[in-house]
Amino acid sequence: MLYDNAQLVSLYANAYKLTTNKCFKKVVEETLDFVLEELYDNTTGGFYSALDADSINAQGNLEEGAYYTWTKEELKQILGDDFDLFANLYNINPYGYWEHDKYVLIRQHTDEHFAGLHHLQSDELNNRRKQWQTLLKNTQRNRQRPALDDKSLTAWNALMIQGFLDAYKALGTERYLDTAKKGIDFIFKHLKRDDGGFYRSYKVGKAHINAYLDDYALLIQVLLEMNSIDADPHWITKAKALADYTIKHFYDTASGFFYFTSDTDSRLFHRKIDLTDDVIPSSNAVMAHNLFKLSHYSDQTDFENMALSMLNKLSDKIKQYPTSFMYWLILGQHISQPYTEFVATGKEAQAFLKDINSHFYTNVLFAGSTQHSDEALFKNRVSDDTSQIFICKNRTCLLPVNTVAEAIALMNKKG
Repeated sequence: MLYDNAQLVSLYANAYKLTTNKCFKKVVEETLDFVLEELYDNTTGGFYSALDADSINAQGNLEEGAYYTWTKEELKQILGDDFDLFANLYNINPYGYWEHDKYVLIRQHTDEHFAGLHHLQSDELNNRRKQWQTLLKNTQRNRQRPALDDKSLTAWNALMIQGFLDAYKALGTERYLDTAKKGIDFIFKHLKRDDGGFYRSYKVGKAHINAYLDDYALLIQVLLEMNSIDADPHWITKAKALADYTIKHFYDTASGFFYFTSDTDSRLFHRKIDLTDDVIPSSNAVMAHNLFKLSHYSDQTDFENMALSMLNKLSDKIKQYPTSFMYWLILGQHISQPYTEFVATGKEAQAFLKDINSHFYTNVLFAGSTQHSDEALFKNRVSDDTSQIFICKNRTCLLPVNTVAEAIALMNKKG
């Protein structure tokens, strides 16, 4: 599923920033290679939804995992003398056993640890892994491919775009940023409606189904993320406009939460309110995060009050079932702990953001503007002559500094 790959990339990208573990970097790169090869429409810039788990096996029957699993005999024939080493690395043993004498390729050790166990240089192991991958892919091409679900959903595309942005921040690979921008262009070109809203789904040149709350919430999240990378304030303008649209058409004043469906849809017997995390975060939780961040960009206290109210209404349920409300808990951390704003301004704002984004931080809003802006966070802070960084805490800014190193020192300073 696209949303699984998207969230996996974001997780490992952040893990790499925190640890610089090369294994985490490899997961990010190889997962994105898979997405671009299997789930990406290079023409439109959109992402497809999924590949089926089932495909036709060698006996002509539909079988789960047939395209991706291997028998020992197949691997021995393909790999020859390398089979034993391969089998140790990828657990061709009871741990990796699937069913019907087939195995899933699953690892337990990093390249460095495994190379040490087998008296190999890391580069040598990496080269052999690449050779094995080529051999297996060549064999896979003779198998019947799983069916492709080629519709593009706004919410899932936004999640995948977020994954590419997180990968760009962690690794600095420009094509990841280019792909993310192309994905945003795809959504605005092919899924935007004339009334300012969006469609849910796109397939074979046609968009349909009125977008749901998760579509809007996750798209707003991506727009805010873009400003933290390229320092263009127009992303904030777009995000605010979408937030206003979402409040107008989805917000329920009685409950204090957002309905999952719009009031422009056909009237339903019951309009669902999505509060708990599932395979993707709760759409209400994502929307509350967006409102909290937008309040820091714009000083609109009604946005912050709305987010705080949503969180407070759930406090008892969160205490009772915390694992069902993890995204809400992250918002709770932002609110209950000191929250810092890193504001990069001027011609070097993008460079400042690229530098700081390679570090791992929690409870920090990264923002920037290369141009004069009326947004509260940037107003009167952009100079045509000087590039500066403002560190703000509790909406009070310290004197500006001119380097990321100085800004990090201020952020790390207690008090």
